Amino acid sequence: MTTYFRTAAGFLALAMAAAIPLSVVATTIISILLAITCILSFDRQTLVSVLKHPVTITILIFIAINIIACTYSIAGSREMAQALRKYYRLLYFPLLLPIFITVRWRNAAVVTFLVAVFISVVTAMLMQAVVFKDSIFTSLFVAYAIFILAHYSIDYKRYRSVTIPIAIFFTYYLFFINIGRSGQFIFVMLFVLFMLQRLRNSFKNLGIAAVLLLALVAASVLAPSSFATRQTIAVREVQQYINSYDETAVPHESSLGTRLILVRNSLELIKLKPIFGWGTGSFAAAYRKFAPEAQIKDVKRVNPHNQYLLTWVELGLPGLISLLSIFGALAVLFYKSQQLAGYLGLGLVATFAMGCSMNSWLLDFTSAFFFVFFAAVFITYAPNNTTNILID
Repeated sequence: MTTYFRTAAGFLALAMAAAIPLSVVATTIISILLAITCILSFDRQTLVSVLKHPVTITILIFIAINIIACTYSIAGSREMAQALRKYYRLLYFPLLLPIFITVRWRNAAVVTFLVAVFISVVTAMLMQAVVFKDSIFTSLFVAYAIFILAHYSIDYKRYRSVTIPIAIFFTYYLFFINIGRSGQFIFVMLFVLFMLQRLRNSFKNLGIAAVLLLALVAASVLAPSSFATRQTIAVREVQQYINSYDETAVPHESSLGTRLILVRNSLELIKLKPIFGWGTGSFAAAYRKFAPEAQIKDVKRVNPHNQYLLTWVELGLPGLISLLSIFGALAVLFYKSQQLAGYLGLGLVATFAMGCSMNSWLLDFTSAFFFVFFAAVFITYAPNNTTNILID
């Protein structure tokens, strides 16, 4: 019976790999079914193994800190419940571990994800607008898909006639069509990481890759492109913020201006309670109470758009350290696994860690599931006999 449920969980996981880039509703339904199936597939030995996993331990500590912080939070019960519900998505990591410890399910999940991203991009090109997800998340998926395809072109040379053209197509879409700044910056970071991972032993190949990256950025800046347009807007918004810097008048209509205001006021909230923070789900309440009224009256969604600041404001230093420990534990394990899954996993951690500096990605449904799901997909290194236990 355990084998039957684990197989069913594997197919549901593939469905989820396709749903994450395409549909919130489908991801929600599949995630519920997947959680139930994964729990039913657990035996005692597997449960003990996943609970001992170092990343699982860091996740449980982070959730425990959130629960403890509820005892002194200035937020209402609804806000605290919403925050806990969102962070509980991290628990999908231990649930999915027994599925993706095997190469078959791992490879199938990655290919399914790539196909879903391809469908998303083609549809966006045909409709001349993002259809399935907004520009931020679409750019995230495209940037990471390019990273996967770049590694696949090295490890699976016979498929280069497919992987390279698709990677070029995705790159064109990301820099010249899609308007998501996050994905464009993530692409550059992942490109540099790819060079260090796979090309560092060849000075010639490293040089060629560096020239290609510089050429792409130059073409994106000089030619009409979404990249050039968005960077021009960004510079103008920062200038507007600097020129309008005033305690009573701030440019809320500016996207970056609003973000900079939120960062500034978040740092003020941290100064007031740096150690333990304001409590789980408390950011909006603390912001409205202690930030100057003139700076928040036009802000519709009070969110610092920075996961690190959000965590520090709400959970204090223990929460921030706990969050960083999740990323650190994953990065160490992926770095030790000098294999394809390890390379891709390290890219995933770098992507999410960078994204969390621009958005509160653990709160966002799509980005949180993307991170947790593929962290479980690529985690191939395990201490002691955990790997053998999970396989058996």
